Amino acid sequence: TAQQKKKRANSVLKPSKELIPIKGISLKMRSKLEEINIMDISTLLSRCNTQNKRDKLAEELEIAPEYVNSWVKQADLWRVEYMTTDMAFMLVQIGVRSVDDLSKVDSNKAYPILKSVSLTIPEYDLESKSYLDKLIGSAKDIVESSLDLIKLKENINGILDLQNVDVDVNVNL
Repeated sequence: TAQQKKKRANSVLKPSKELIPIKGISLKMRSKLEEINIMDISTLLSRCNTQNKRDKLAEELEIAPEYVNSWVKQADLWRVEYMTTDMAFMLVQIGVRSVDDLSKVDSNKAYPILKSVSLTIPEYDLESKSYLDKLIGSAKDIVESSLDLIKLKENINGILDLQNVDVDVNVNL
């Protein structure tokens, strides 16, 4: 019915800067994260940018490191245009760890696996294969832009080295 379609459309959350749409972060866990000043996605990503930091956060929260790893992977995938919270979660479930990983996915191989995963999680609606192709294309664009920025940084540093100037610029894939 039309009402069911509207309800389903509303259940497919778009990623936001808040933590709560991440699959696996309950209201209780969100409160624990806020107690240690992790209140949004950018803080989560910056505080968990190494495995050691993710392990320490898991220990502090008294949870398995796999949960924190999953949160970080999902949040990273949210950088991809058109990504939904459900799709980010399902991609992590099939082994996609980052935007760089997604840019290398073969949709012809991944889509059947995603289809199987979606059958085990009935509340998630799997989008079409063309939607997955769109996400992969967007991920490739992000990776290419990042590589262009890295090359630009190297060129700038080369010029500045000639002038004995030191500039630190961070670019993350």
